[in-house]
Amino acid sequence: MAVLQEYKCPCCGDAIAFDSTLQKMKCPFCDTEFEMETLKNYDSELQNEPKEDMHWDSAAGADWLQGEAEGLRSFVCKSCGGERGAEKALRRQEAASQGV
Repeated sequence: MAVLQEYKCPCCGDAIAFDSTLQKMKCPFCDTEFEMETLKNYDSELQNEPKEDMHWDSAAGADWLQGEAEGLRSFVCKSCGGERGAEKALRRQEAASQGV
């Protein structure tokens, strides 16, 4: 049984598909065309690259310094629940610059 291989466009990251009229792989988003052999070689190069060590320091910024949290406000979107933080003083500056 054949294995179905999905390729992502190296130019834009969208999924690419085989175009039977061109007899090539083509990205429907950016219209870039690829030979199958080129994609296979690119895929094997990516497989041989070492994995990135994405180790994050979770202790950074854990504690607020004195006075840092003063004047901060949090706004929550009632539609999606997204949270946004802003400084109260910044909002006043924006309003003043707009003549409000």
